[in-house]
Amino acid sequence: CVEGVAASQVCLHWQMGHFISSKAESDYVKQEYMREEWEFDIYPEGEKVEMIAIFKSKGYSEEDSINLVEILSRNKTHFLDLMMVEELGLLPPDPTYSPIKHGGATFLSFCINGLIPLSPYIVTAVVNLCGGDIQVNFMTLFWITCSLTGLTMFGLGVAASRFTFHPWWKSGLFTLINGAVASGISYSLGLLGGEIQDRLK
Repeated sequence: CVEGVAASQVCLHWQMGHFISSKAESDYVKQEYMREEWEFDIYPEGEKVEMIAIFKSKGYSEEDSINLVEILSRNKTHFLDLMMVEELGLLPPDPTYSPIKHGGATFLSFCINGLIPLSPYIVTAVVNLCGGDIQVNFMTLFWITCSLTGLTMFGLGVAASRFTFHPWWKSGLFTLINGAVASGISYSLGLLGGEIQDRLK
């Protein structure tokens, strides 16, 4: 139906947008790092002066700032990393980061989690196609889907709490509410799309 096609197109465009933005950000960071490296190679004293000013702005004395910069500048890589963070507010580029892998992992995760709400319909269809006879009305499947989706969202929140300082129940509840609001909006848009489609017939 129209709303199903629209939802799939939105998903695809969202994934493509995520990939493009990640790649653009990665390219920008690499470009800035190359610029800092070029400036350090051409005029290292100028870069040292900038770092001395940064340390002085953080409360170090001029003598301590000079000594710190002289020590740090002996290691070019670490000095450039520090320049990226302190001067530009950017994390140094990660050589292992791949926008394609990152986007692919996000898309795969989206697909796997997206299959969970559809699983009652898929199981019912497969069993009936294989000769079974499962008679379940639409609303029963709908509420099963809602329950599975809610449990999944809560579980994702609980899992995320392992990497944060939030209590597991608070993280799970926040993710559940966030997912419920997003699902409610999507469902409402689907109903609206179906209504428009019916009126156009």
